Amino acid sequence: MLSFIVVVFLLAGMVKCMIGLGLPAVSMGLLTMLISPYQAAALLIVPSMVTNIWQLFAEGQVLRVLARFWTLLLGIIVGSIWSIFPPSRSK
Repeated sequence: MLSFIVVVFLLAGMVKCMIGLGLPAVSMGLLTMLISPYQAAALLIVPSMVTNIWQLFAEGQVLRVLARFWTLLLGIIVGSIWSIFPPSRSK
């Protein structure tokens, strides 16, 4: 089982390396052949985060990207907090 998971992530990593995306799609498709989608999604959290951060810093223009997409990032943060702690409704 562990060797299958390693091979899946190596294959998905090669796809992401070649075209810049595809790690979650390839991994989920292959992992769900042996494990449940919930387990596969849990396994994807760390590799997806690591490869996305790696891509961000590989270009070397992090501040330029942040300056360009700061409103999008702010919306993601506010929306995430809002979904975790929705405002209470008084009745």
